[in-house]
Amino acid sequence: MTGNALANPARPRVVELFAGVGGFRIGLERSGWETAWANQWEPSTKTQHAFDCYVDRFGSKGAVCEDIHEVMNE
Repeated sequence: MTGNALANPARPRVVELFAGVGGFRIGLERSGWETAWANQWEPSTKTQHAFDCYVDRFGSKGAVCEDIHEVMNE
């Protein structure tokens, strides 16, 4: 390997399922991981407070608020 390959390694990527408010994401990103996609959906509630908090903190890019079963069938 060249020195350049070691100087700029690709960050490992993770998909965050059942993301909640993003606590695991914070820990993973502090350890060098990148969150590529996240899903948070609470079937028993009309208002999605955890998802709203997640988007407020991390933005909406790559964040999905849908039943994971429906997402997997698309």
